[in-house]
Amino acid sequence: MKAKKILFIDIENQPNEINRIKEHLEQYHLVAIVYAQQGGKLFTLDDLDFYAEKMQSGNLIVYKSPKSGKNAADFSITFLAGRITAVSPEITHFDIVSNDADLDNAIGNLKYFGKTASRLSRAVQKKP
Repeated sequence: MKAKKILFIDIENQPNEINRIKEHLEQYHLVAIVYAQQGGKLFTLDDLDFYAEKMQSGNLIVYKSPKSGKNAADFSITFLAGRITAVSPEITHFDIVSNDADLDNAIGNLKYFGKTASRLSRAVQKKP
């Protein structure tokens, strides 16, 4: 049986990842876009049908943290990863796209419970 992989994206920390969502959906069983602050463009209207189908099929989650503030999205990612670990043992690998090294603790916990996990850090392009 092929390992099922999940990808969490801290979209506020890694806004350029929105341009790679379709690519990620080909590589991962589940992609979770997590954010805490208001605003931000996720999808164009032209892509709405594609993303709606992915959300209906359970391959894409867009999750807004119930509270905003420092590290709110990070806590939401950690909570969701723990919940998925508890209820979906078939998910064996977790990747988190974020430059926030505080999430390394979540990675360590996932590994402690027998999962493989990594934090993928990418350079963020600044707007001119």
